[in-house]
Amino acid sequence: MDAEDHLVSRFNLYKGKYCLFAGSGISVCAGVPLATIDLLDLPSIVTHIQKDFHASLGHPPVKEEDLLAWYADQKLLQEPETLYSDALNLIGDTPRSRQHYLRHFFDGKRPGSCHNSLAKLVEREFIQILLTTNFDSLIEDAIRGNGHCLTPKVAAHTDNIVDILLTEPGPKVAKLHGDYLFSDIRNTEEETRTLTENMRNKLRAILAERGLIVIGYSGSDNSIMSVFEQMTYDEGFFPYGLYWCYLDTHPPRPRVESLVEKAGGKLLPILSAESILDGLCRRL
Repeated sequence: MDAEDHLVSRFNLYKGKYCLFAGSGISVCAGVPLATIDLLDLPSIVTHIQKDFHASLGHPPVKEEDLLAWYADQKLLQEPETLYSDALNLIGDTPRSRQHYLRHFFDGKRPGSCHNSLAKLVEREFIQILLTTNFDSLIEDAIRGNGHCLTPKVAAHTDNIVDILLTEPGPKVAKLHGDYLFSDIRNTEEETRTLTENMRNKLRAILAERGLIVIGYSGSDNSIMSVFEQMTYDEGFFPYGLYWCYLDTHPPRPRVESLVEKAGGKLLPILSAESILDGLCRRL
């Protein structure tokens, strides 16, 4: 049974019992670059930072291979696990300065097919809770623009996450690392090492009652993964299962494999976030 069949079955059997975790792969369809992976005609944020930081030192433009050689010589941006965080530290020492740099990647973007598919699943009440590490507002924009959904309740700060009541009707979007419109976004390794207590407690409350479907997220930041891993030790979480979708061209990280195994979940290979969400909308 492929990923689409598996998720269609679960959604139909346990309608409204899942929340969806959306990573940056959800926003590629809207022209938002991934953090570290270059796509066709869409260089990653790290690629932009590499060029911009090099130029900020007054160096003339160089070929890509020479640019990478310069970073290697300077012993900068060499660790894959911390590449995004290290790059952000190069272009800003504070959340506000990094926010100023990052916002041009998000300004003016409109919801893409993935966001509109999520809104349709919300409209049909298969999903009512969405979790995301994304800074953009495209998920909530798509829900608001759907016309048949209740206005989403959005928590983008550690303080207002407590205002999201799981028993109230309507969609809820929890932005675990903040919103790019605000200067308190958390995006370096140090800042995302742990979730705030409010966010952590709400995440535990949600996943004590619901299953989790992960799409477009690689499991690369410790703040989220450590909370998920603790749930597998505490037990009583993911009562309707954990289903982690990953690109069939990019095998899941060992840490993700271990988490899913301990949770008794399933790893589901997909062609893309766009293809799996489009398929779900056609069949549900």
